[in-house]
Amino acid sequence: MSDVERARTLFGQGLERYAAGDFPAAEQCFRQANELAPGRVSILGNLSTTLLKLNRIAAAKDLALQALALDAANFEACMSLGACLEQEDKPAEALALFEKASALKPGAADPWSNRGHALSAMKRHGEALAHYDQAIHLQPNHAEAWTNRGNALNELARYDESLASHDQALAIQPGLAEAWYNRGNVLTNLKRYEEGLASYDEALRIHPGHADAHFNKGLSLLDHCDFAPGWHEYEWRWQSTHFPSQKLLTDLPQWDGNRVPGGLLVWGEQGLGDEILYCSMLEELKARADRLIVSMDARLIPLFRRSLPDLQLLPRYEPLPPISADRQIAMGSAGQYLRKDRSDFPAGKRAFLKADTERARQLRSRIAVPGKRIFGLSWGSRNARLSALKSLQLRDLLPVLSLPDTIFVDLQYGDTAVERRTFRETSGIDIRHLDDIDNFNDIDALAALIEACDAVVTISNVTVHVAGAIGKQSFLLAPWAKGKIWYWHEGQAQSLWYPSVRLYRQARDGRWDAAIQALADDVSAVRSAG
Repeated sequence: MSDVERARTLFGQGLERYAAGDFPAAEQCFRQANELAPGRVSILGNLSTTLLKLNRIAAAKDLALQALALDAANFEACMSLGACLEQEDKPAEALALFEKASALKPGAADPWSNRGHALSAMKRHGEALAHYDQAIHLQPNHAEAWTNRGNALNELARYDESLASHDQALAIQPGLAEAWYNRGNVLTNLKRYEEGLASYDEALRIHPGHADAHFNKGLSLLDHCDFAPGWHEYEWRWQSTHFPSQKLLTDLPQWDGNRVPGGLLVWGEQGLGDEILYCSMLEELKARADRLIVSMDARLIPLFRRSLPDLQLLPRYEPLPPISADRQIAMGSAGQYLRKDRSDFPAGKRAFLKADTERARQLRSRIAVPGKRIFGLSWGSRNARLSALKSLQLRDLLPVLSLPDTIFVDLQYGDTAVERRTFRETSGIDIRHLDDIDNFNDIDALAALIEACDAVVTISNVTVHVAGAIGKQSFLLAPWAKGKIWYWHEGQAQSLWYPSVRLYRQARDGRWDAAIQALADDVSAVRSAG
């Protein structure tokens, strides 16, 4: 048998192994075939696709580029390179390759399904849905297209249809872990908590290392105050494809909850609001170590230096200087030792940070009008993933903003001039804005401005964390399910983390009317501090 014939046999065996889901064996077959008959486009393309299944993205991309250099019309290489580009967060480039693959094989379902996936990554979920439907038209038993279709419907808040689509995927392929995971996400959005956990567990039975399923299961457990198992699953966040932070690169061993006879480094993760929330545990962490060193967003340091002067505070996004520390822990990981149960939350402690009271007094004197209450107001989020779900328009808040004898002060970060002017022109209501206060960069000034108010009306953004941390009475409008962050725990009217914060939740249909009216009724009862 010639080398070419042996390569052809190995190639066929590789295709069989790939179809059976044995990707390591498929890789071995394709590599041996490539050694015997180097430079064959079909071998390179399929080897690239196999490496993609093994999550070896860089190697898969290199092989796909080699194949396309030899034959720009190679279907497998187009598909593989497109998938690699998606992994590199380049969905528009990936979409172009999947469209090319569709033209090469008009009757193939996979390119249509992948086109839908790329469009979803670009937040074009309605268009993605049409592409998934075309994939299913071409191949009705395409389980991945069915579950991806369910994801698009989930993003469009069409939850019942989404669940049906995932169920169809599982009817076709019961062992598809990704469909069980996706199903768990939809059930969570439907607030069918136990069923959602069961779907995550099934995904993990099939694929024990499914980091996203572990992480989302953890979020659901924490949301429902099931803290001990929730924190355990939350540790999978570092491996999740949806988590925004990276672990600190350090040789220091991780803190295990026991007292440290030396220095303990606590380092920030996620966004500014998350850092503030986790810093509610700093006093307890300080009691567990001789020295506490905290790496946090530099914008927080002036506020924390006033509030906790005996801590060593370091700017988070700068290289760590030489420090005397024996252990380290991410802020969010401290909860597994300090917040194992509801009873671990300090009862009745309204504040753990101190605003600049003299600056607050000066700011109030600039805003105050005799006989009128002062409310801080924040209505928008800049979170790339959740802003549309959390944010409001000023006109939505008219039942609150039209209350008599009340002044509203802009606590919103970003340029709000156009929004405030438009609202004033249509409603006659002026939202006060202090041009010398930078609500985004000067968090110490923001805290003083919040302290100057009688209370705060806000959505879930940095404002509520600052307000809650200084103990200011606050009224929080939270999304119904999708978009609600786990630490506004399900069923809680008062925040566990910030006892001064009261929650008002959106209705399932996405309407805020009832929540805003209930909030307006409670705001009416707030009395001016002077």
